[in-house]
Amino acid sequence: MQPLKTRPRPEAASPPRLRQVASPRPAPAALQALRFVVRGLPAGESVTLGIGDWRGTLASGPGSFTADRRFPAGSTQDLSIVEQPANFRCSVDSPRFTLSPAGDPPTEVKVNCMPTQVAYSLLTGGAIDVWAVLGNGDLSQQGALTTQADTSSTAMALSPSRRWLYVASATGIQILRVHTDGSLSLDSSMALPAGAQPVAMATDEASRLLFIAYRGLYQVGAYAVNEADGRLQSYGLVSTLTEDAALPPAGQNPKQVAHGRPGALPERLLVSPSGKMLYVADADGRVEAFRVKAARGNPSAVPQGATEPQRQSTALELGREVQPFGKTGTVAMACDADCRDLILVARSSDEVLAMHSDQPDSGWNDWQQRTLHTIHARNGQLRWEPGAVAVNRHTGSLYLAVSSDNTESIFEYSLYDPKPHTDAPVLTSLSRQVLGPYQQADFTRLLVSAGGKVAYAMDPVGSAIWRLRVRQGGPTPTTARSSTTLGELGGPPRTYTTTAAPLAFITG
Repeated sequence: MQPLKTRPRPEAASPPRLRQVASPRPAPAALQALRFVVRGLPAGESVTLGIGDWRGTLASGPGSFTADRRFPAGSTQDLSIVEQPANFRCSVDSPRFTLSPAGDPPTEVKVNCMPTQVAYSLLTGGAIDVWAVLGNGDLSQQGALTTQADTSSTAMALSPSRRWLYVASATGIQILRVHTDGSLSLDSSMALPAGAQPVAMATDEASRLLFIAYRGLYQVGAYAVNEADGRLQSYGLVSTLTEDAALPPAGQNPKQVAHGRPGALPERLLVSPSGKMLYVADADGRVEAFRVKAARGNPSAVPQGATEPQRQSTALELGREVQPFGKTGTVAMACDADCRDLILVARSSDEVLAMHSDQPDSGWNDWQQRTLHTIHARNGQLRWEPGAVAVNRHTGSLYLAVSSDNTESIFEYSLYDPKPHTDAPVLTSLSRQVLGPYQQADFTRLLVSAGGKVAYAMDPVGSAIWRLRVRQGGPTPTTARSSTTLGELGGPPRTYTTTAAPLAFITG
């Protein structure tokens, strides 16, 4: 039987091949450039900005820069401050913003920076310079107030909260608002009696009082500060020589009425660290210690534009008064850490004195006068005349500005004996001359910063403010009296030129 033969199956027809057509690619999203404008940031300070994972830095302000990345046009982005400057705080006007359409100029975002610490210098003619205080103590001018300040302004002081700046002039007390960026604007004023002539101001954080020395009235006024609106409430006036002296008739000298001798003019004020004592230096070389007793009376409001009433003070009472150098002439004062020692110098003497008290807040009834140092002439030819003094309570150093043969210098001393458990102040031999001598200078005031790292000197003759940094010789002691390592004023000094002679300088 023969096998069956099979027919081969016909091959299946291949399906028709489909031609694939590529779909068009979407057009790339339009991108837009982004430009940042940074205001208020001085040279040497940097700020870093961020959007998502992008970072951009302005290495040194002020100025502007364009981001090195473009962002989708019309998109909404969130900008943040990734890294703040060392001595400023920056913020963005509009942290969330929308980029402009493609083809438009770059989208601009503004960043504003404000100093974390400010300082103010009062100049002859009434102008007030506003400075940013940098970390190393350098000053960067931020602006000036030139229109509202009175041309006869002579003294100024910040309120305890640093929200108000008080400026004294022949016409009254101007109350300036301190804005968050440190700038100033005139808010209100308080009139003064005719011929009052305010010459010095001081504030106390503990009692929240403002003190004003009136040269024309031979008296000191005490005021409660209203931090809400800056207004002042008066505790009245006190004679700078005796608490029992009644206010004299207009035009009469209260010190002649009380003591039958020529009246002395109050020149300088100093509040003790505790706030319980006020020291007044007169032009006749006297220093008076007043107890602060604001809790014993209620202040009276002084309406805006009203004249300060002349009534006996309920906030101050005289503890004791002395004439330490036995000569006329203004005395410069400085307190040590607890003001058990009030350091005194005067241009009429080459001595550095201390009025010591074991109970400094009791009115200094136990005052004991000590001579800490005598500034000897060099080669028997030049006589040093001290005109300003400051104590660095963090290092136990004393800085002294002296005149000699029409030149100015600043010297540095160690205030306390470095031996352990030594309590009495004693100026060591002259440490070193850290500044000068200069012929075109006159250091009328010395100021140590709150942290003790910088010292400033006012120079009206040179229309300048001098800055000296403090080099630490070791760990900062907890109190000046236990100091075993002293900071030294380091150099080189820097000067900051002012448009007129500086009369006062304070840091906020």
